Amino acid sequence: MTRIDAMWLAADLIRKVAARISKAKQRTHLLVTGRAAAWRPKSDLDLCNSLFPVANEVTVGREDVEGGQTTERATPDKSPFKIVTLQDLSAGQIETFASAKGIADTKKFLGDIDRADAWSFTARPQDLIEVAEYWQDKGRIGSRLELMQNSVKRRIQETSQERIEARALSEDQALKGAQIIAGALMLTQVQNIRVPDAGKGVQGLDVRDLFKGWQPADLGALLQRPLFDQDIYSTVRFHHRSVKEYLAAQWLLKLLGQEVSRRKVEELFFRDQYGLEVVVPSLRPLLPWMAMGDSRILEKVRRLAPEIVFEGGDPVQLPVDVRREILEQVCKQLASGASRRSMADFAAIQRFAAPDLIDTVRRLARKHADNDDIASFLMRMVWQGRLAEALPEVMSVARSPTAGQYARIAAFRAVAELGTPQDMTSIREAFAKEGGQMNRKCMADLVSHIARPDAQTLAWLLRCIPLLVEYDQYEGTGLSEQLSEFFERADIAVVASAIVPLQALLAKQPVLERTHCGISKRYQWLRQCAGVAVRRLINARDAAALKRSALSVLHVLPIDGYAMHELNGFPASLATHPCG
Repeated sequence: MTRIDAMWLAADLIRKVAARISKAKQRTHLLVTGRAAAWRPKSDLDLCNSLFPVANEVTVGREDVEGGQTTERATPDKSPFKIVTLQDLSAGQIETFASAKGIADTKKFLGDIDRADAWSFTARPQDLIEVAEYWQDKGRIGSRLELMQNSVKRRIQETSQERIEARALSEDQALKGAQIIAGALMLTQVQNIRVPDAGKGVQGLDVRDLFKGWQPADLGALLQRPLFDQDIYSTVRFHHRSVKEYLAAQWLLKLLGQEVSRRKVEELFFRDQYGLEVVVPSLRPLLPWMAMGDSRILEKVRRLAPEIVFEGGDPVQLPVDVRREILEQVCKQLASGASRRSMADFAAIQRFAAPDLIDTVRRLARKHADNDDIASFLMRMVWQGRLAEALPEVMSVARSPTAGQYARIAAFRAVAELGTPQDMTSIREAFAKEGGQMNRKCMADLVSHIARPDAQTLAWLLRCIPLLVEYDQYEGTGLSEQLSEFFERADIAVVASAIVPLQALLAKQPVLERTHCGISKRYQWLRQCAGVAVRRLINARDAAALKRSALSVLHVLPIDGYAMHELNGFPASLATHPCG
């Protein structure tokens, strides 16, 4: 196998590799690796296809033709190269990593990451190391501002002796230079930065134009700091987009301190268009950070588009009276229908939620109880911000059959997070008494909060199922999956007691007839959870697995080619069931 690291080989070197292995291309396995930002989907793939041609495999089919003869039809495959990329670290991977780093309470660690909306700082292993070490040093995650400042400080320090240039930069010089580069990138909307010794034809920002009096060695030392990714094709990028936006905002805030520059700087963000003052979209991501550091910018943002403070930065750092007024402005916009998508974003809401807003949140929740948009917005604030004192208002929304489904779901989650098990029990009981046409998404969320299913919760579940809105195969509610998880978590005795009522529902008239099998038209969606229940009984060798009801469930599972034995781990012998 030949491995080519795209971070070090340019196109001409790849051509040389192709020439060297020209006689062995058909038996060569080629692996090209590099950063996703360096890969050019069209030109690089075309180059690889042309330099490393592979004999196309063909699919041959024989067709009968007149006279009994046959002919072959060949279909060429597409490019032999398969493009893959690494995903961000998942919550499970982060938990495993944190445990290996010596963090004992990984659940609390993940919870604090969620509350601080710090997932962007844990997407990559090196970023996660920084967050984990900050946690171990401070005993907490910190605010978004603290995380950003810590990340920049660590990355602005040169730690690798191999990358130190002949002329070293101080941390202050490096930080100032990084801010200027970030500002230039945001103003020009250019992504790449040319290294000082880049050849002709290399596209990107030329930093030599920004720093008069700096030596090339100084610029090289700056661009080799961990704040930037390693160079590819004689260009580098900022390690993370949010860091670039933060540094650019800090540079512009310094310019605002010089009164002669204020008007020019403000014109970059706010312009008059057709007689209206508007926000310039390209620099909008900088405004949350700018509003934190300049009162006049904050006033313009509050007047033109107060929702901007939800979109980034660390709005908890704003004065409480300012945040309270912005929250009321946002609710007013929601009430008038002039809302923005960003206000419905969980992460954005989470950045704004803080205990010092609890009185305002409670008052607004009571005032706008009949407005689904505002109720949903405030319930998510309580849930994400863990504002426990607002529990009475949350309980009111959770119990209200007229509240919107998203407001109720956010309220359910807030009660599960902040309330007691008795609170959740009372909500489930109130939900069961609402009568027919019950919301399936609300039901799914309520089931998800049952950590240890017992006989009481099973009885509640079986009471609610007949009252649900009729199943629609084109609507994804997640209820079937949540019921399956319910039976995965339940004790085997609870599972055994559920088989008879589940089988009765699956057999309820009218039924769909399929190859000598019948299944209820209304309750066919219960096949998955019923299959999970029977499979658990079989694996536990419970006597209930041999009862008529369990065998009847097995009989209807494979209807319409729905291979439940594959989805739920049934033994292979069950695949030969006559209904399959």
